[in-house]
Amino acid sequence: MIAGCAGGSTQTSARQAGRTPLARDWEHSDDLNAVSMRAIAGRLRAANVRPTGTSFEGFLTTGARATHRVELPASTCITLLAIGSSGVHDMDAALYSAEGELLATDAQSDPYPAIHLCSGNKALTLYYALQVYDGTGSYLVVAFNGT
Repeated sequence: MIAGCAGGSTQTSARQAGRTPLARDWEHSDDLNAVSMRAIAGRLRAANVRPTGTSFEGFLTTGARATHRVELPASTCITLLAIGSSGVHDMDAALYSAEGELLATDAQSDPYPAIHLCSGNKALTLYYALQVYDGTGSYLVVAFNGT
């Protein structure tokens, strides 16, 4: 018999200095998704784009969806980058307002969706939805901002 417990959804804030309790420290992990994300972050640093401190991870099967809350301060832009493990072949992402309005999407046929959004003059509560269309595996999402 296998027993376990399930937790609630992971919620993060672009203002947080740390990561969610369930997210590993991707900047120091030897997980392949983390290693790949560090390589991307290194290239982005050259363009003055930095991780915000918001990150989340999980595991999805074909057809499954995960949703994460993200708080975006006023006058701020954010880019959410996701990486799927080698078993994930097609993963899409969408960003919704708290009212359910679709604000941005990446529906390319690849396992690494990227979404960019700016808040304008007021802070936004956003919901980031990630869905696997082909494959099964882990994912890592990291938020970046810059000039």
